[in-house]
Amino acid sequence: MKPFISSDHLYQKIPVGICWSSLLVYCLVGLMIQGFHNESFCSAPERGPLHLITILEDPISCPESVTISADSHTQEEINNKFESWINQFSINPECDSPPIFRVGGKVIDIADLEAPDACGGAVILEMEIQAECGNALCQSDFIVEPSSSEIAISLPIYDFTCFNTGAPPTYEFLPPKNLTRILALSIYSPCIDLQSLKLEIEEPAPVINGTEYHFNRKYILSNDQGIYSIGVETFSITYDVTPPILLGIPDDLILTCGTELPEWPEVQAFDGENELEITRTEKAHFTHCGGRYFTRIWMAIDDCGNTAEHTQRIHFEDSDPPWIEVPADTIIDCNGDIPVPTYEAGDQGC
Repeated sequence: MKPFISSDHLYQKIPVGICWSSLLVYCLVGLMIQGFHNESFCSAPERGPLHLITILEDPISCPESVTISADSHTQEEINNKFESWINQFSINPECDSPPIFRVGGKVIDIADLEAPDACGGAVILEMEIQAECGNALCQSDFIVEPSSSEIAISLPIYDFTCFNTGAPPTYEFLPPKNLTRILALSIYSPCIDLQSLKLEIEEPAPVINGTEYHFNRKYILSNDQGIYSIGVETFSITYDVTPPILLGIPDDLILTCGTELPEWPEVQAFDGENELEITRTEKAHFTHCGGRYFTRIWMAIDDCGNTAEHTQRIHFEDSDPPWIEVPADTIIDCNGDIPVPTYEAGDQGC
């Protein structure tokens, strides 16, 4: 601290900050100019004694600037750090004049300042004092780096979904490609203005390998500030309209009445080189005349839902007429009773 003396006179005032050696020269020059009067040039004024003023080297103090990331801090944590930063603006206790605070050149009440939100922002605060204790100006910044502006698109992979009808698959048969669906599959910061987003789509020709069609749909999310995210949705589709092949299927049968049903024959099903499981069913049918026939069904389904089915009919043929046996002819007396007739009849069981 450097003390200085200020003395009022009828004609002159000693400049602030003059040192003791300069004071002596100043007084001598004043005596030469004005002459020697009853009232000395360097004497104290009539209205009071000399008073001391202390010039402080650091009358005010600003904290170091703070920069934090919104990605790693909650809003509550940002608020707490901001409050701590504000509390570090200080004035020397020997200086009794209040400082002035400015933001963007505008004088403000520091108690009204709020922390930037988690979407990013900055407060550039100036502190100034102009007082007998000294003139000083300092500045400190509180910066919140915005949260990540990227959008993580979590697109599903459609692996070998079958397509078994009509012409080969195209992009038109794939899931919708609107912005609402893409955002529903994405993770993004609440700071992003979704209304400003634009969706661009690229659909290159599919890569075809045999019956496999590979589609890669590219999504580009952007706004006027640039690209937010790029995602690629992959579709691997098996185009298969060919049903399985059944081997060893039997022909229809006509059996004689009374013959037992044959054993099931060995039938195999293949989808390309892959053998498939076969399901089989048997059902009896009855005719109006009391006859009957059987159907046997073999069915196989491949991974794309294509089916192969074969039905065998087994009929029973009745080539023999039914038979009947009656008693031999009989001669009885006129007065005799007619005997009760007896007979036996039969068929082959169809």
